[in-house]
Order: sequence, then structure tokens, then C-alpha cells
Amino acid sequence: MKTIKLISLFVLGLLSSCSQEKEEITTSVWGKVINPKGDNVSLRLQDTTITTSLDSVGNFQTDVPIYKAEKVVFAHGEEISTMYLRPGDQLSLTIDPTEFDETLQYEGEGSAINNFLASIVLMEDTLENIAQLAVLPEDSFLIEFRNTYVKKENALENSAITDQDFKDWYLKNNDWEFYFNLLNYPAYRSRVTQENFEPSGN
Repeated sequence: MKTIKLISLFVLGLLSSCSQEKEEITTSVWGKVINPKGDNVSLRLQDTTITTSLDSVGNFQTDVPIYKAEKVVFAHGEEISTMYLRPGDQLSLTIDPTEFDETLQYEGEGSAINNFLASIVLMEDTLENIAQLAVLPEDSFLIEFRNTYVKKENALENSAITDQDFKDWYLKNNDWEFYFNLLNYPAYRSRVTQENFEPSGN
């Protein structure tokens, strides 16, 4: 009998633990679209897409059902921006689609991380993109491409962000993007120059 009670308590403990892990904390995103290009905005999560309508003056509000930190793509019209949402974030944003990246601004809980991501997009706009770099000689390409990688890494190091989960996520994404583009460099170069190219292997 004592054994049965112990097993029952163990099972109840597991159920309680699972319940706590799946407990949903309200996460909200709201804001205003100035000069809207459509009548709604959408948030693309890992498993679902939430679409919410703008009111007559461009305001919107929606709750986001997440149980852990997650990459979310905010979209309006043909414009998109990457967000990073954590359970409990209460995030507002303002945007003007005519100058999307330049006007995107976040406030509230979670704003520091997302304003940082928005600043990275603006920084990338000032750097040579992969198509521009692909025409360079291989050695020059590798130098410039790595400089871009390091600048994005340094931007995080010099920021005031302390959320270690976000920092780990950001650095892993930076690594992935670097090696993905490096792997595809020969194809980029061949496409841009219209010539067959084989890397040296160094």
C-alpha cells in the first residue's frame, strides 16, 4: 500500500511538472501601422500564423500563444521583420511601410532585444551583401565576408542585452548564416559572373 501511494505521488508530480511546463503566460503584441499597405498584419510563428486586422487608424492588438522564446516573423504587405518573443513579453511597435526598416520601433517588455534586431537589419543595409561580395576574388571575398560576420557578433557584445538565451540564439543564427553563405559562395559567384567557378579549397 505504501508503495502504491509513493507511485501515485510520483505520477502526480510528473503531471504537475508537465502542466507547469505548458502553462501559457500571456504574451501580447500591439501597435500602429502608419500609411498601411493593407488591412491586416500577421505574426508567423513556428507552428502557426496569426493574422489580425487593423482598425480605422491603423492600430492592431493580438495575444501570441507561446510557451518558450521563439523567432516570430512580423509581416505587413510585402514587408517582413524578424522578432524574438518570450513568454510574458508585452511589446508595442510602430511602423511606416514606406520606410519599413528605418521607422520600425519597439517599446515595452522585450523592446531592447527587438530594437537590437532592427538595428542589425539597418547595419546590414550598409554592408556589402552576398551578391556584391561574390564578384570579388576568393581571398578578398573571404576577408570581407568574415568582417561582416564579426561586425554582427561585436554588435551583440557591445549591446546592453543580458538575456543569455537570446544571445545564444543570435550567435547560433549568425554562425548558421555565415556557413550557409560560405557553402553556397561558388554558386553565388557563378550566377553573378556567369562563369564556372571552383573554390581553391583553402
